[in-house]
Amino acid sequence: RYLTKQRVNLPFEMNFAHSGDTLLQISERVDDCLAAKPDLIIFNGGTNDLAVTTNTYQAMKDTFINLILQPIMARGIPMIITPITPRPVSSISQNQLRYMQQFNNFLRDLCHGGNNSVRLPLSRYPLLDQRTRLLYFADATPYWCDYTNADGDPLSGYLRDTVHASGLGAYWYGKAVADVINTLLPPLG
Repeated sequence: RYLTKQRVNLPFEMNFAHSGDTLLQISERVDDCLAAKPDLIIFNGGTNDLAVTTNTYQAMKDTFINLILQPIMARGIPMIITPITPRPVSSISQNQLRYMQQFNNFLRDLCHGGNNSVRLPLSRYPLLDQRTRLLYFADATPYWCDYTNADGDPLSGYLRDTVHASGLGAYWYGKAVADVINTLLPPLG
C-alpha cells in the first residue's frame, strides 16, 4: 500500500500464495484465485521448482504456460509477473542456476513480447497474442544484485537465508511490483 501511495489494498483473503509451493502446486489454486474475481494478479513462482531434482526448465515453462498462464489469460486478467529472485550462486547447483536463468529469461521475454527467445507456437497458444496488454514484468533483480560480484549474488542483507527475502529484500521486491502498478494507475493529481 505504501509504495503505491495508498492506492492499492491487498486484502489477506486475496492472497493465494503458499510458501514452499512448486508451479504445479500453484496451478492447483488458479481456479480459486479466478473465483475471487481479481482485478490484477501478481505472480511469483518457480523458486521451489529448482529444488525438485526431476524438474527441468522445459517442465517449469510448460506447467506455467498450460496450467497457470492460459487459464488466467482466458479471463483477460492482467498479471504482474516477477522472476525468481537472485540467490547466492554458492547455494545452488549449476543446473539449478541454469534453469533459474532460463525461466527468468522466458518470463521476461514473454512479458515484453519477444518471440525469438520464447519460441512459442502462437497458433497453439492463441491467447498469448493479448500478452502485450495483459502481462507486465516486475524485476527486482537490479535492486538486489551486487554488481561488484562476478556471480551477481544478492546484496548483503537482502536475504535472511539463501532463498527468503529479509525486510530489506522484501522492500525492494515490493518496490519493483509497485513501480509497475503505479504505471497502470491514473496519476495522482
